Amino acid sequence: MKLSSRTTGLLGLLLFLSLSLQAQDTTAVVNWLKKQAKPLRTVEPGTANQDLAPVGKAIGQCRIVAMGEATHGTRDFFRMKHRVFEYLVQHKGFTVFGMEAPFTEGVKLNEYIRNGTGDPVAIIHTMYWCWETEEVLDLVQWMRAYNLDSKHQHKLSFLGFDPQGAISEGFPELQTYFRRVNPAYVAYCQQLDTLVNSQVKKLRSEQEQQKQEARRNRDVVQPRLQAVLDTLQRNRVSYTARSSREEWEIAEQTMKGILRAYTNAFLPNQGAQEQARDLGMLENVRWMLEQQGPRSKALLWAHNSHVNSDSTYRPPFIPEGSPTPRRLGTNLRKAYPKDCYIIGFEFNQGDFQINFLTPGNRPSLQKLTLNAAPAGTLAHTLAQVRIPLYFVVLDQRNKQPEAVRQWLTSPQKAHQYGGGMSPSAPRSFEQIRLTNSYDALIFVDTTHRAVPLPVTSAR
Repeated sequence: MKLSSRTTGLLGLLLFLSLSLQAQDTTAVVNWLKKQAKPLRTVEPGTANQDLAPVGKAIGQCRIVAMGEATHGTRDFFRMKHRVFEYLVQHKGFTVFGMEAPFTEGVKLNEYIRNGTGDPVAIIHTMYWCWETEEVLDLVQWMRAYNLDSKHQHKLSFLGFDPQGAISEGFPELQTYFRRVNPAYVAYCQQLDTLVNSQVKKLRSEQEQQKQEARRNRDVVQPRLQAVLDTLQRNRVSYTARSSREEWEIAEQTMKGILRAYTNAFLPNQGAQEQARDLGMLENVRWMLEQQGPRSKALLWAHNSHVNSDSTYRPPFIPEGSPTPRRLGTNLRKAYPKDCYIIGFEFNQGDFQINFLTPGNRPSLQKLTLNAAPAGTLAHTLAQVRIPLYFVVLDQRNKQPEAVRQWLTSPQKAHQYGGGMSPSAPRSFEQIRLTNSYDALIFVDTTHRAVPLPVTSAR
């Protein structure tokens, strides 16, 4: 259909007006950000930290600070979290550092940080690829040095709160514990270890017959796992006498993780499995805070997609047909409504490391470099402030222009890079609603790749 010149002109005018209004809205948002942004001097820990005072003021008396990251491989994000933790330890009495890492590896790192037991490099090499970096090692070494200083009465602790790997990593640790407290029970645990791992392998098989066999055996295996937990709890007094209260509590939490992981393996879709994973994260965080006492305070390190507290947030990797999972951030808000502060991270451009998935889904750790973020994205708007590193509170209680309120509450395209991606994949974004997701943001204009630790024979 051919449009008249008058109609074409009217459409052009409407388009021009629409673009002009969008430009005005963006200008209002950028002007508001310029007023609210608190410049940060550096991401480097071990430096003067007066510039972090606005971060401390925003956190207030919260017991839990959850800090995200837009990628799992950015040095600037890692160093900034280390720097903020130093500040919180010195000025807010924080003593616990929790990480999106397997529980059992966290226990081993905690043994090093508290007692000097073990090799931190070897332990880190058994964790997820993304934490095998100089930045994570520097954090661990700083925590160990802090604890060695006799002036510091309140010692620091480390927690791995991710329930992933509970079965494969948990059983060997449980067997080691039983060798001390009940050697006759070790053989049974070894048999159960073999049985559970074989059933999980069948459940993940592409052959439907093996999956059905694993499902049929679920009601046989699960009571056996529960029996191990019952044995631990029934013999708490005698087992504690042969070990220690702390070791018994770790063994109990390890067994709870194994039982939870086996149950979760049978969940029908990825959405349900991710929800169960993040609920397990909450349970591990709650356990650690209970061990440390009612006044304990923790900084938690995880991906933005985990600390996001928007109950409607849907991670982009959840397939169609799967339910939207509740994330750790949502769980923390519910469990600690007045004691939780959540900080997301975003960046404009620069380098980070990522696992490229090559043919056969074989991971290949590589550096990825991104140019400046395109218009229409959260990063592009944040970059217009022209401050290379800053902290901004996303507070709806203050009177704000309508354009700003709309921007804070409407979906925004934010960077999202997780555990891996195809080399041919486009720039990765997700949709988030800022004030529903985080209390504040830290923005880094230009990022740098995290520095991988040298590969050793311990790996």
